[in-house]
This record gives sequence, structure tokens and C-alpha cells, in this order.
Amino acid sequence: MAKTGKLTSAEDYFNSANVYLDKGDYDRAINDIEQAIRLNPNYAKAYNLRGLVYKDKGERDKAFKDFTQAIRIDPKYSKAYYNRGDANYDQGNYDQAIKDTSEAIRLDPNYAKAYHLRAWAHRQKGDYNRTIDDSTQAIRLDPDYENAYLNRAYAYYETNDFDRAIADCDQAIRINPKKAGTYTLRSCMYGAKGKIDLAIADDSQAIKLNPKDANVYFYRGLNYAKKRDYDRAIKDYEKALKIDPNHDDSKEYIEIAKRETSKPPQKASDYYSRGIFSNAQHLYDQAIQDFNQAIMLDPNYAEAYIERGRSYLVKGDNDQAFKDLDKAIQLKPKNNSSYAEAYYGRGTVYMKKRECDKAIADFDQAIRLDPKSNKAYVDRGSAYSVKQDFDRAIEDFNQAIRIDPNYPMAYLGRGFAYYNKHDFDKAIKDFEATLQILPNDVYAKQYLELARKARGR
Repeated sequence: MAKTGKLTSAEDYFNSANVYLDKGDYDRAINDIEQAIRLNPNYAKAYNLRGLVYKDKGERDKAFKDFTQAIRIDPKYSKAYYNRGDANYDQGNYDQAIKDTSEAIRLDPNYAKAYHLRAWAHRQKGDYNRTIDDSTQAIRLDPDYENAYLNRAYAYYETNDFDRAIADCDQAIRINPKKAGTYTLRSCMYGAKGKIDLAIADDSQAIKLNPKDANVYFYRGLNYAKKRDYDRAIKDYEKALKIDPNHDDSKEYIEIAKRETSKPPQKASDYYSRGIFSNAQHLYDQAIQDFNQAIMLDPNYAEAYIERGRSYLVKGDNDQAFKDLDKAIQLKPKNNSSYAEAYYGRGTVYMKKRECDKAIADFDQAIRLDPKSNKAYVDRGSAYSVKQDFDRAIEDFNQAIRIDPNYPMAYLGRGFAYYNKHDFDKAIKDFEATLQILPNDVYAKQYLELARKARGR
């Protein structure tokens, strides 16, 4: 409660401002804060509080100035760094947000919210490994930090670690079982794993919790469509449109579903296109069925063999993958990039069989057809490393890095080659470069330590 007596000190005005802020009376809160600052121009907490009021009012530039002034007065004020980082984040200044939250963490290593905000900023920059690291720290400090679990789940999803993403959604649901969005997120994870029935169950729970959200009906419709249950998909799209007549995605997909129900695929290319879509959804068994149909209708459909082979590779069926990719090479696809993928895929199978010379020959062909294929250079470099031809391996890793300076596997492979050549200084640099891009890479961490010990420190 605000004091009924006369306010005389800066602290009196500061406390009164807090009461007004709790009531949502921003104008009076600002008036009292300004009185506090008039009485004590070095009152860092007052500037910080006024920054929070301006932030709540949407006046971000003024908020930023106040947080900065609080930091000038008290450079060890961790909350002011956090709040300025939050303001930077809101303005899309993610690098500055990371700098501010890093300083807040340096000043207060147990600042869970700062780790969480920095994780958000890393996620916006597409740095999912650092997102995972910071979210993990936030969770360690606060095991019931629901949003930290969700943030880490998003990052795991983006790095295709669907099991861990689902586990984090499970934890978030344990903490708050009433948030519809968490079920929708977990539905995406189940969909990525091809567990469509579980995805639909989560969509249904999200609908139960939030029946007026058009999106949740749309997402369940998508999952029904993945099962080719187009009648149910259409019903869900219609429900979405009833809630939001301008839901453009539902308008588009209801037409697709209607076409699918009225006109099943007739041509090999139709099945091929549907298989590509299924692959993109990680529904590899479903994709293989469609590629089977495409090949049955057109036994010389080289691209269908390539994509079916790649599906088998993901499933770990190397023998079937080899047969398909070998067949595609015999058929000579018209598209050079497809032809390169066929050689690259077959070379990958040869590497799994430790037939390095044959793998190298296929990677040679892949590179000839697609000189920008950094993955072919990296895998050929790995094959040379297995043959202990480390100089050639390093040449390939160098080329992969020229094509993409942020390709972590190229640095890792080159680091292994340098390590085996006993050039530990260069190996250390490459393992460190790998960890800059993939901070959680187990092999880079392990060999960095080994290289440092071998160098003598």
C-alpha cells in the first residue's frame, strides 16, 4: 500500500511508484520515480524501475535509455543488464541482447532468467546448440522453469533430436498441464517421428483446452491428411474456417484435401511428389510406399530410386539403399544434381561397409557433377583419413570449408587428420572451431582434450 503520509525521501517515492506499478497506474508510477530521481540523481534502481514502466507502456527507446543510465550509475547491477537485454531482444537486437545477458550472468551466475533470455536470443539467430546449453543452465537453476523446457524443446526439434524435444514437452506439461500450445508443440515432435496417432491425440487435447483457436484444428487436419484420412482433415479445416473465415492455410489445404479425395494419384510423378512430401515430414515408410508406386508405374524413374534409396538410408537399411542408388546410377538421371546425389548416397553406403576406395570413386563422381557439394568433400576426406592419407583428407576438408566456412564437420574431420599427423596445434584450432559452431559435440570435446594433453598442457 502507498504511504498515506507525506513522501519525503527518494526511497519513499520509489516504494510508492512500485505500488502504483502493481496497480497498472503507469503515469503516477512515473511521477513518483521522477521525484525519487530528483531527490537522488544516482538512484540506479529508480532508473531501472522507470525503464520497466516504459517497457510495459511500449515505449522501448525510453526504457532502453533508463536501463543504460542505471548501468552507468551501478555497473554491477545485474538486473539492469537483464532488462536492457530484454529491451534489445524486443527490438530485434539479438547480439546486443546476448552481450547484456552475458554480463548479467557474469555478475550473477545463478540468474536463471538471464540464461533463458540469452537462450531465446541464440534461438532467434538460429544457434540451436547454444540455445540448448543456456536453457539447460536455466533448468538446472530452476527445475520447474516451464518456458526453459519449451525453448529447449524447440531447439531440439530444429536439430532433429525429437526424443529429447518430446521429453522436454513432457516436463513442461507436468509443470503446467493446461497450456494448449505445449500439446501442439509435442504434436509436431510426434509428427516428425511419424507417430501420427500420438500427434492427433495431442492436437485433440489442445482443442479441448482451447476450442476457439483455429490453428489447433488446422494442425489436427494436417495430421489427418498425413494419414490420408482426408474426410476428417476436411472437417477440421472447415472448423478452423468457421472460427476464422480468413484462415488462409485452411482455405488452401481444404482444396488440396478435396482434390486428393476426388482424384487419387494416377501418374508416377504424382506418387513421387507425394513421397517427397512424406520424406519432408519424416514419414519414411509412407514415402517408400509412394516411391514403390512411382517405380511400378515407371520402372525407369531414376529420381524415385534415388529418393527411395535415401529413405532406406535414414532407416538404416543399407542394402536396400545401395540397390536403389546403384539402379539410379545405371539409369543416369537427367538432372545433374540428382545424379550427384545418387553417387553421393552410394558412396555413403560404401563408407558404412568400410569399402573406402569404392566410396572415394563415388564421391569423385558426385563432386564432378556438383562441385559445390561440401558434404561430398567432407565424406571423401573422411575416406582418405580411414586410408591414412591425411594430406589428401586435409585438402578435401579445406575445400569444404571454402564452400561453407560454417560447416562444423569439415573442421572436425580436418582436426582428426591433423591429430593423426601429430600436428596438435592445428588440431586444437579445428576442434575449437567445431565447438564454436556445435558446442555440445562429444567428439570435438574429447579430442580437444586429447590434443591438449598430447601437446603437453
